[in-house]
Amino acid sequence: MIFAQLRSVTDALSPAELKQLTIAAITLDPERDDVARLAAISESQKLPLPTYQLLTGKSETVNHVLDNYGFIRKHDPETGEIDHNNLFIVIDRGGRVAYTFTLGQTQQAWLIEALHKLLAEPGARP
Repeated sequence: MIFAQLRSVTDALSPAELKQLTIAAITLDPERDDVARLAAISESQKLPLPTYQLLTGKSETVNHVLDNYGFIRKHDPETGEIDHNNLFIVIDRGGRVAYTFTLGQTQQAWLIEALHKLLAEPGARP
């Protein structure tokens, strides 16, 4: 659902806007999601480089980043599933959190509007 919404958002952007955009998706399961697995997910979900960057790393580092950005997650040891909140965190050209959105059509429309505004600002790539 998250990647489908992101594809809808990027479809609403112009080619010039897309060139300025980087979408970083951070794994919620760094113990299992190595670079090869994330590359397979990227290919199966049709998430093209350089726009989409699927990120992993050492568990301590990844979990620290997720905690700092407010990603709530709970691992079910029986199923291996991770229940989590769905967040889109928009970081501006200055490296600051500008907006936070979740799933849904209204949130998607707001995310598109926010990206149009931020990508229109002069400066380095967000």
